[in-house]
Amino acid sequence: MRVLFIEKNLRNEKLGIMYLSASLKQSGHHADLIQIDKEDIDKKIRTYQPNFIAFSITSGEHVYALELAREIKEKYNIPNIFGGPHCTFFPEIAEHETTDYVVQGQGEQAILDVVEGRVEKGLHKSDMACTLDSFPFPDREIFYQYPEFRDNPIKNVITSRSCPYRCAYCYNHSQIELTKIDQETKQWFNRRSVSNVINEINAIKLDYKLEKIIFIDDSFIQSKKWLDE
Repeated sequence: MRVLFIEKNLRNEKLGIMYLSASLKQSGHHADLIQIDKEDIDKKIRTYQPNFIAFSITSGEHVYALELAREIKEKYNIPNIFGGPHCTFFPEIAEHETTDYVVQGQGEQAILDVVEGRVEKGLHKSDMACTLDSFPFPDREIFYQYPEFRDNPIKNVITSRSCPYRCAYCYNHSQIELTKIDQETKQWFNRRSVSNVINEINAIKLDYKLEKIIFIDDSFIQSKKWLDE
């Protein structure tokens, strides 16, 4: 299967799409990315012939995404997959007449369930619990087709997901409520192993220009023992 991720105009690396692409490619599928403010989407669809159109959206982005998905469906009849933070916190987007598949939660397994036909159209709630070391490293090639990302000596890496705290000003307390994990043990916070993170950084250094890493975790310094190691 071929999945085409759609963005308007990328300003930074989006690791979410990279992880989804890696999951697809590891299972034998194909993934590509287009920036519609810079590239011709009709030409891309005709040449790439995607089986699915995918949007990973934050709130606000959903407005253009829904309209574009409607236009693509009317013109090409290609089913779409919606995911990202907006879909997690506002799953009612699945009731919109334009959406086909909507993923609430983490998408690595969910997107495979969709493209491999294991779920029906509508809302698909994925398990928020996971072992992060089991995921393939982000597929950076899907972004590094663009020189501004490939040649940037500063690369993004994430070593954990969620956060062990419930600060009132942050979204994490709402995300915790969405999980079915034992809140007393705080198992909604997932951390990669030190060796896994180092292996990813070494892989980046081997293939791309690299001078600095930005760790984009919500809580990078949560464990002093892990950080020291």
